[in-house]
Amino acid sequence: MEREKERADSRRRQFATVRAVIPKRPADEFRYLNLGAGPGGLDELLLERFLGANATLVDGSLVMLDAASERLARFGGRVEYVQADLSRPEWTGAVGEGFDFAVSTIAIHNLRDGSRIRALYSEIHRLMGHGGMFLNLD
Repeated sequence: MEREKERADSRRRQFATVRAVIPKRPADEFRYLNLGAGPGGLDELLLERFLGANATLVDGSLVMLDAASERLARFGGRVEYVQADLSRPEWTGAVGEGFDFAVSTIAIHNLRDGSRIRALYSEIHRLMGHGGMFLNLD
């Protein structure tokens, strides 16, 4: 039980760090991409803080995306859910381009293949708009 509490506290601190480094004001309009989004905990914090943000959540698990959809239902059309496998380059075709910000928390290391991870970083770079930023908390 104590270990779970420590893990939850650690995640909250990580999510707060992500929220703090996004170079946007709360009312600014921008698009962001969350890779390996899981149940949407980070997105809940970001969408509450940044009222002009629109999110694209990518996860390989339909169960996780369903959980995120329930959690984020109040944000309506500001959220898009994409089931895709980051181990395959085809995932990029499902999300579009021109993102202002991309984030991944505790997901990319699961690819376990250095060459695939490097390729993924290149794919993310191609999806970013001018001046876009990618943050990986892994």
